[in-house]
Amino acid sequence: MTDEPKRSDPFFTPEMTLEDLRRIVDEARAGGVSNQTLENIIADGDRVAKARDFYRE
Repeated sequence: MTDEPKRSDPFFTPEMTLEDLRRIVDEARAGGVSNQTLENIIADGDRVAKARDFYRE
């Protein structure tokens, strides 16, 4: 048995490198302003979280 955290653990945080974070920021900056509503953005996030078994109600 391993002591590694699981995605269903509310304290799970995946390891990310500084390069990962730089890529994410660069992609966000390149994406520009969204025309989605805040409700749609939150709903999309909830769907992704549920698909990754990381959603908490």
